[in-house]
Amino acid sequence: MFSSSSKYFIFLVWVSIVYTSAIFIFTSGFLLRRQVLANHTDCATRNCNQPPPIFQKAVIILVDALKYDFCLHNSSLSSPKYYQNKLPIIQTLSRPDPHSGLAHGKLFKFVADPPTTTMQRLKGLTTGSLPTFIDVSSNFASYEISEDNIIDQLVKNNRRVVFAGDDTWTSLYPDSFTKSYPLPSFDVWDLDTVDREVKKVLFSHLKSSNNWEVFIGHFLGVDHAGHKFGPNHPEMSRKLKEMNSVIEHVAKNLPPDTVLLVFGDHGMTNDGDHGGDSDNEVNAGLFAYSPTLGLRSGPVTPSVAQIDLVPTLSLLLGVPIPFSNLGAIMEDLFVPTSLMKDSQSNGHHTRQASYSSENLVNFRLSYIKSNVNQVYRYLTAYLAQGGSFPEAANSRIRTLASQVINRPGALSNKQIVDLYNTCKTFLHEARTMCQSVWVEFNLAAMGHGLNILFLHTSVLLLLILKPANRLLSHLISCSLIGCALLVGGFIGVTVSFATGYNFYLVVPGFAVSSSVLVQGLSLLWKLRQSLLEIFKELIKSVNLESGFVSFLLVCTLLVAFSNSFVVLGAQSCNFLLVSLAISYLIKFRLGASNRIPCIAVLATLGLLRLSSIYVRCREEQGSDCPQTDYHKPLSTLPLLAGQSYKNWRYFFTLVSLLLTCLSLHSVLSRGGNLNGVSLPVLTARYFPWIISMLISGYWALQAFPTALISKLLPWQQNLLAQLVFFLCCLGVLVLVINPKLVYLIPKKRRMNQMVPKQENVATYFNFIKANWKTTLGDRSNNLMPIAYGLGTALSATVLSVTTLVALLSMLLSGDGQCPAVFLHLLVSALVLLFTTPLRLAAYTSTTSLFKVPFPCIFLWFLLDSLAFFNTGHQPTFPHIQWSAAFVGFVGTEFGGDSWLGHLVPIFLVGWNTYSTTILSGISLPLLLLAPPALWLLVPSIRPERETEVEASSDALTGEDIYEDLQKGEAIFLDRVEETRGAVLILSCQYLVLKAAKLFSSVLAAAVLRRHLMVWKIFAPNFIFEAVGFCVSLFSVVLGFVIFNRILSGMSRWYSKIQKS
Repeated sequence: MFSSSSKYFIFLVWVSIVYTSAIFIFTSGFLLRRQVLANHTDCATRNCNQPPPIFQKAVIILVDALKYDFCLHNSSLSSPKYYQNKLPIIQTLSRPDPHSGLAHGKLFKFVADPPTTTMQRLKGLTTGSLPTFIDVSSNFASYEISEDNIIDQLVKNNRRVVFAGDDTWTSLYPDSFTKSYPLPSFDVWDLDTVDREVKKVLFSHLKSSNNWEVFIGHFLGVDHAGHKFGPNHPEMSRKLKEMNSVIEHVAKNLPPDTVLLVFGDHGMTNDGDHGGDSDNEVNAGLFAYSPTLGLRSGPVTPSVAQIDLVPTLSLLLGVPIPFSNLGAIMEDLFVPTSLMKDSQSNGHHTRQASYSSENLVNFRLSYIKSNVNQVYRYLTAYLAQGGSFPEAANSRIRTLASQVINRPGALSNKQIVDLYNTCKTFLHEARTMCQSVWVEFNLAAMGHGLNILFLHTSVLLLLILKPANRLLSHLISCSLIGCALLVGGFIGVTVSFATGYNFYLVVPGFAVSSSVLVQGLSLLWKLRQSLLEIFKELIKSVNLESGFVSFLLVCTLLVAFSNSFVVLGAQSCNFLLVSLAISYLIKFRLGASNRIPCIAVLATLGLLRLSSIYVRCREEQGSDCPQTDYHKPLSTLPLLAGQSYKNWRYFFTLVSLLLTCLSLHSVLSRGGNLNGVSLPVLTARYFPWIISMLISGYWALQAFPTALISKLLPWQQNLLAQLVFFLCCLGVLVLVINPKLVYLIPKKRRMNQMVPKQENVATYFNFIKANWKTTLGDRSNNLMPIAYGLGTALSATVLSVTTLVALLSMLLSGDGQCPAVFLHLLVSALVLLFTTPLRLAAYTSTTSLFKVPFPCIFLWFLLDSLAFFNTGHQPTFPHIQWSAAFVGFVGTEFGGDSWLGHLVPIFLVGWNTYSTTILSGISLPLLLLAPPALWLLVPSIRPERETEVEASSDALTGEDIYEDLQKGEAIFLDRVEETRGAVLILSCQYLVLKAAKLFSSVLAAAVLRRHLMVWKIFAPNFIFEAVGFCVSLFSVVLGFVIFNRILSGMSRWYSKIQKS
């Protein structure tokens, strides 16, 4: 029904579907969204006992990524950093009045709940609810908020709200603003456009204050400066000074009875990134100011949670608190202005305090009681709709709530203070209780996902272990898999409708589970007579080498269960890879012919050490780990880096591009694959050089100062990068459609070349004497076809495609990390070089050429795992290199309603993150092609033919491995079906290793789900591992498709020339 090519492709697609479904099912149980209640606080239908408002208007200035440290002022610093002492207006407005001792402004440490991404912070800042971990995944696909929030409460209570700035607000609240001026937010390279427009709108509305009650301005320049340059850069200084002037202007022109709130939604790391939960990321600044406020200052800056803004702003403006809020009022801002009096002293307008601490507590009591009532209503509704809390904590909360709600009206001053403290205790413990149990794990979904992962990997393992005499095409039944998927899906639909379980979990769960069980049982039945043989082969393979490799594999899997080893993932993986490489060096210690493999192993060890300079430090590693800036473009480096450093970095970038092209050209030339002028030959010969020159020009352009580059139009900045995209895609397309990097010598030329050119007369005589039959005889009837490059025809095309993909990866990785990608390519080539001699020595027949030893695949797997770290990545959200989204797309407005606006940045950032994973998957067939190819390209690694016994055994089997290896990769063209099956088995072996690592990280996340570090270390590690595995699936399938296309095209051409 299906050809073997189609059957194997369908099988790999099925493998991918099962694995992705298992990941989806586990994720749905592990990273649940919290239960969102549809309830809204409505004081029109019920009596809320709403306290009177303190202010009539509010100006809210949200300075994205306004770190708390940016707000501090230390006059004792002789040489402050670029981000220090740049907001002096905050200190000026917070200075106490010399007569009253009270200030009109106050600075707070504004503590965010992780994840510290903008959309999640906006949800917390407007709803007062705690975010869930999985919300970080939707940061670039903001959905409208249906939960009760302060924006909707303001609108429902006839407050006119004007907004200007980050367009994330309008995607969350599309119809809530009286006027809105949304501006694109994702272009982190643009520091000024959004800020310029927000300032313009803000200043104009300050002049016409009768048209609004609440103004929200979201400035992005500080955040973008952090992403592009880092906090310690002159551009950050410029943006902070600009914010200082904005705050100063607003404070001077603030309308009467208005409160000004200036705050950041999150902080930033020392590299300018955010998304995690380090102190630098969660500690933002909040500054509150109003001429009518009288605030006491202390030696310690108070800390408040970001969700505390919601009840505070609601009650200050006299609107109901949103229903799902868990925040508590910022009590310092609730000052009884009616108890303040104006006086004239020494010609200055001052405010004198005329209230006691008892008056202050009595004044605040009605506000905090309103807060308590709202939180208690929410907790009660949450329990009524299926939520659950620990019994002891819930009982304690209810007791505190009854003490507040049922307290009689007439109270003494001591009772009022006790009641006020009870309210504070209730709000604190309610939030703590919700934080401790907010994630409700669905253990059934988690267990189902784990079971599918384990069973599916076991089925693939059984397929891999099949005896060599069993045909692979007979063991795979696409029609059986398809029927099992349909039947399982139908059962899932039935169960979902009958029980009410989640349709999107039950249906794929039943479908893939049934297909795995059916395929597994089918395999067991077909191999029932070979199971004993499989077991004997496994026992026979047990030796010191296999034991050592198995030990390293177990260590690799156990790393996921230790938070310390996960943090030191790069060092752990490097140690395991070096250990395995050294084991090869020990094997080569004997024999003079092993000089080249030994040099290759030593070079690999040196290059791995060199690659480690590109590893970026995690926040948990502390200050002992030196920070690197290779992930930053040249133009964003601080002035302290120096021009000499920039020049040397760009020089090594150019060297990396040059050596990449030279290496490909050298291999193809040596194999004879660059002869002729066909389109694929011209593509393989010239495209890498042209693309490298375009990349060099693009990075040279980006190295100019930002002010100079910004004068260019967007298409001018993007032209070179987009040409690289186009040429890489075009080159891959040409080589896949027409993969013939060979040159067939015409028959007439061969007939005329009776005697090849010799050096002198003596050599002519010796040649004719040795070859007189073929030289002087009739050759026209028995002329074999001769083609340049036939011995490396398959690997040459795979290498060319891999190089084009690598050049695209270098572009997206940036000039600083381009050498890291090159080093990965070079180490991969060295691994092929030093593993091949042992494989050649172990081969006893041509059939054995179609098997790749497990240690070689494991080495490739470890190299892929390490390359993720060695290209500047870590399994944490702050280490994601968002700047890759604008390579070739400067000035593009991503996001919005267009699916392409979300797909393009996801694709570019994903490629940057997993570039080496893609390269490892696409180039995987080289593990199979390496021995015959290197036999021709590097003759010195060929093993010597030892005895006549070996020759006689070859005669008995009818195969001469040495004669076949002389043909190079033409062996594979002679046995196409066997080659195709061998590549499928190789793909399955590699995916089993990747699946084993994924399973260990999934199991670690499940077992350690209540661990203190689960959301900081284990959950991110699982997420990055799962996404990386999906990328591996895609790249391995793509590599199989490309190789299959090359194999099919070359085999047809090979058969044709043999017949001719």
